[in-house]
Amino acid sequence: MSLLDKYPCGNIMAPTYLSFSSASVTIASALVATVGNFLVVLAVFLDPNKNLRSPFHYFVTNLGLADLIVGLLTSPLAAIYLISEGLKQPNQQFRVWMHMTYFISCTASLLSLTALALDRYTAITYPLLYRAKLNPTRSFLVSIMIWTVSILFSLIYFLVGYNKFRFIFANTAVAVTFALY
Repeated sequence: MSLLDKYPCGNIMAPTYLSFSSASVTIASALVATVGNFLVVLAVFLDPNKNLRSPFHYFVTNLGLADLIVGLLTSPLAAIYLISEGLKQPNQQFRVWMHMTYFISCTASLLSLTALALDRYTAITYPLLYRAKLNPTRSFLVSIMIWTVSILFSLIYFLVGYNKFRFIFANTAVAVTFALY
């Protein structure tokens, strides 16, 4: 057994109480994340005066959508996996889908935060350029690019496995962060 195997600790089970308590916390956080992020997305789309239709608010909505996926998909899949683990019958398929939704939403969340930071930086340091260059259509296209990159980048998981992809994911996030700043 090696640490770089597909499931290096596959024969080691977590204590039952830890699995069930983790599942409880995961379900509670999923409820909070779902309600909060749904309200953010709803506020932007149902704004009667359309005051929230700026590039900034679109990036906030994109971040809310990424976090909504965590509340609606990733956390429930994690809870199901943790409960099955507590029952000593872990399902590896739930684990794969949990990882995929996690990596997609995490990548989209990080890229949305980066777009949000660059949006605010440009708005403050170059206000005239900001108004001329960034409009809702461009912010929508950036959001589409964020989700495309997130999905394509996360497909590497199927090629290299979970442990190697964790390494790639973490180091790419650090490298991109330093490259942007």
